[in-house]
Amino acid sequence: MSGRRIVGIALLALIFGTAFLGPFVAPHSPTEVLGAPYSSGMGILGLDGLGRDVFSRLLHGGATLVLSGLGVAIAAYLLAAPVGMFMALRGGRPEQGLTWLNDVLLAFPPILLLLLLATASGKGLMVVLVAVVIGNFPQVCRLTRAAASNVAQASFIDASRLRGENTVAIVRRDILPNVLPTLAADFGTRIASSIMLIAGATFLGLGETPPSSNWALMVSENRVGMPAQPLATLAPAVLIGLFIFGINLAGDRATSSVPGTSRLRAARTARTAKATS
Repeated sequence: MSGRRIVGIALLALIFGTAFLGPFVAPHSPTEVLGAPYSSGMGILGLDGLGRDVFSRLLHGGATLVLSGLGVAIAAYLLAAPVGMFMALRGGRPEQGLTWLNDVLLAFPPILLLLLLATASGKGLMVVLVAVVIGNFPQVCRLTRAAASNVAQASFIDASRLRGENTVAIVRRDILPNVLPTLAADFGTRIASSIMLIAGATFLGLGETPPSSNWALMVSENRVGMPAQPLATLAPAVLIGLFIFGINLAGDRATSSVPGTSRLRAARTARTAKATS
């Protein structure tokens, strides 16, 4: 395991520990007022704009952001990857129609789509999550289709068709194991971009609302007090940055560490040789 991945895993352990174990060790409630706004002499990290303990709010506020970033990335792959593999396998008019729809979705930047959905449906975390999933869908679909296109032309795919296997079986047994390394390498980047979008939407007031202690909301709420109490803004911003940085480091060389990839490829090669002999 490379040093970069070790550092990434350590950062992720720190963030996950803060997000999920923090509420049990926080010294104060995230909504408890302890003193004057932006006091720097109280608590480990001082107080925020409403006199609440910044350290306690940090320990309470990470779970939603972390789970949201992971959830939307997983949802995007579960929805888009099968469509991309189907497009590569079937070809013809179905592929053309889905490619056209994919190109239409790609024409809308995710942040613009998010703003449109927020205008039409109102603010809220669920609206943000749906918008981020839709924004990731065409990118994941295009990546999967590109990775699966070469596989779909391989001889073992023809052998599977000659044996009478249906599309679902071919996708599951022949195409998915061969595109999995590419999807795994992209997964970390997809989580990072999703977290950035969710944090940006929350910063703009489209996601979670006060009195939530979401790290992105903490940055938005306390930015006006940076001259007096910079830690109230910098501390949550640093944690968000460390989470994204850790994901990118931990995902380094993911293509070579997907469990069972070599065995699955060898099995496909053996099946091809057997079918063509």
